[in-house]
Amino acid sequence: MSSFTSATWEKTDLPPDDGRPIYRIKGAEGNGFVFHIGHEHSTLWVHVPEGFLTDGASIPSAVRWMVPKSVQELALKPAAVHDILCEHPLFDRLTADAIFLCALKAVGMPLVWRELFFRSVRYNKSKARRNPDELVLA
Repeated sequence: MSSFTSATWEKTDLPPDDGRPIYRIKGAEGNGFVFHIGHEHSTLWVHVPEGFLTDGASIPSAVRWMVPKSVQELALKPAAVHDILCEHPLFDRLTADAIFLCALKAVGMPLVWRELFFRSVRYNKSKARRNPDELVLA
């Protein structure tokens, strides 16, 4: 099992962003997780550090009520990967969004929800991130 699939998250007591709770990433070994870009043993990967904060996928509030909580939570690790990539100088927004889509597939997100989450991040132009100074990429 990869560190990406074995990592978990916990809800924090931090004030929510736009009604979305804030979650803290927890790696199985206490050092976050790694998401390999392209395939599991790729030499291009993203490290999401232990304790990284995310508010999950950017679902518009007008439709957020339709998305089951379990589906929103399934998107938390891919959202953390996306947050890091959006701030990294080697990745443009379209590439970060495409990698987010791959990460959603890797966690087993059903196609209809993958499409909704992908379209949501494509149309969201926000630059707000929870951890802008803690970005790590190999």
